[in-house]
Amino acid sequence: MLANCIGFNPIGQLTSLFSDVDQLILKESGVSIHSSEQVSTGLDSEFAIKRLLPRIHVPAMAGLLYGPGFANLSCLGLLSDRILSAYVSGNGSSTTKKYVGSADVKKELL
Repeated sequence: MLANCIGFNPIGQLTSLFSDVDQLILKESGVSIHSSEQVSTGLDSEFAIKRLLPRIHVPAMAGLLYGPGFANLSCLGLLSDRILSAYVSGNGSSTTKKYVGSADVKKELL
């Protein structure tokens, strides 16, 4: 999933993807999505929120952490390479990764 967080309040757009229960589960899992600083420092090299599965890529929240151009999407070629590298191996074949769904996480926390 790629989240488009443009506009006045990018955190508002991101938090609107999750229900209140999901936000509680995220908080218990150590994932914070309630401040721009916490989200931007919690991104991996593919601009996905760390420890959140399935992955949500939010390059607009990267700021200058990974270099100029990613936050305003002016480096679209390199940006797409970084995001797609999470799903495609170096030899061009698709990688398969096991993702933990929210139902599995809910069972573990309850």
